[in-house]
Amino acid sequence: MIQISATYAGLLLLTMLGLGARVSILRVKHGVSMGSGDQPDLARALRVFGNFTEWVPMIIIGLVLSELVGAPALLLHLIGIAVILSRLLHVAGLRADRATAARSLGALLIMASGLTTGGYLVYASVV
Repeated sequence: MIQISATYAGLLLLTMLGLGARVSILRVKHGVSMGSGDQPDLARALRVFGNFTEWVPMIIIGLVLSELVGAPALLLHLIGIAVILSRLLHVAGLRADRATAARSLGALLIMASGLTTGGYLVYASVV
């Protein structure tokens, strides 16, 4: 059973749908069907959504595989929480036109999540 990773996958999927809805709302608001139409708020929303879709799917796959090979529940929860927190920080961090501590921390957390998940899978496959 993969209950822990399924929980985080579900939460992240709902988050992705919210981010995608925000892009759609801004496209309608600005009358833009492709790209950002030089609208800063739409460009930010697209970047947040794009960053999410670049990082999160592979980490979810890693989380599921980690649970299947017997990763400790605490590790799975720490990774899941870190991924969610990283994406929330990324959203908050992109509200400004400059680099922010929230954005940097979000980037650090998503990379640490990927490194931890990937590292665990390599470890579990050779032990």
